[in-house]
Amino acid sequence: MIDSIPHCLICGKEPKKSAHIFGNCPIAATVWSLAHIAPHDFVPGEHGGISLGLTILDRNRKEASLMATILWLLWSNQNAVLHGKPSQTAECIFIHAKEFIEEFKAAKKESFGKHTATILNAKSCKPPF
Repeated sequence: MIDSIPHCLICGKEPKKSAHIFGNCPIAATVWSLAHIAPHDFVPGEHGGISLGLTILDRNRKEASLMATILWLLWSNQNAVLHGKPSQTAECIFIHAKEFIEEFKAAKKESFGKHTATILNAKSCKPPF
């Protein structure tokens, strides 16, 4: 399906381009403000995602995770509106990003702990030769 919607689905004011959706749209700008990250530092321009990827790699792991999660949630919000759902507020997007990261960290820690316990409790096994 070819995307024929020319304007941002959230604000309806600007052309639907990645620089707007991920940085200049009022909701996106507010999310970045809440995260204390300046969107002009990384929002893709005419050169596409290369500068975005390099900028994320230059950040510390915590900030890079937050940036990537916010970008994903901004994209998801646009898709939700495209399919008839209401837009989330900037505050909800920011809170969801923080919660998602914490949930991922907890699941990763829990999973690592289970595997470590299994390895430590396993009987040593000699090679079959």
